[in-house]
Amino acid sequence: RLLIAAGAALNLADRDGVTPLQHALRRGQAQVAAMLQAAGAR
Repeated sequence: RLLIAAGAALNLADRDGVTPLQHALRRGQAQVAAMLQAAGAR
């Protein structure tokens, strides 16, 4: 929440091309994924 509020780049992929949303989904973090999507993550 802090990073979203600070304007973090939600769609920036890591060196493997994985976005924060993809990481959350792969780890079964449904609440985090929903929060990211609500903030505009793809």
